[in-house]
Amino acid sequence: MQAAAVAMTGMWLAATGAHADSEGDALRGRHVFRKCAVCHVINPGSTALLAPPLNDVIGRAAATTPGFEYSDIMKVAGQKGLVWTKEALNYFLDRPEQFIPGTYMTFAGLEAQERADVIAYLSTLSRANAKQAQSDAPAKAPEAPQPAPAPPSRSRSKP
Repeated sequence: MQAAAVAMTGMWLAATGAHADSEGDALRGRHVFRKCAVCHVINPGSTALLAPPLNDVIGRAAATTPGFEYSDIMKVAGQKGLVWTKEALNYFLDRPEQFIPGTYMTFAGLEAQERADVIAYLSTLSRANAKQAQSDAPAKAPEAPQPAPAPPSRSRSKP
């Protein structure tokens, strides 16, 4: 049953092309995230987990947060290679139960623009995104050379 559900998910992704419909707005996504915050946190050090923390979720393999007990089907999906890309999150957040039948996430889903916005917000919480931003930053200008110290003065002593 689990393998069939994961296979169906893979076929559905392939058939749909797995792409987000529009660009999201991270500021709006932060507001929409309040719906997610009922169960999810963005603090990686949190120990009171109803659901896995979502910082660094983009690019993370499914069911890999230490200390969180995932559903069997989510574990299988992770073992089969499900990675939380923006595209995979888009489809999962549309209708989680249809994307991964048997998931513990009981959530009706988000509308298309809300999904795009939440994914944009989650992108700001990603280490991979932070590394990319650092590499895109202009190189730091070299510091101006310091002037050479003045030569020692040669004073003449008068005889």
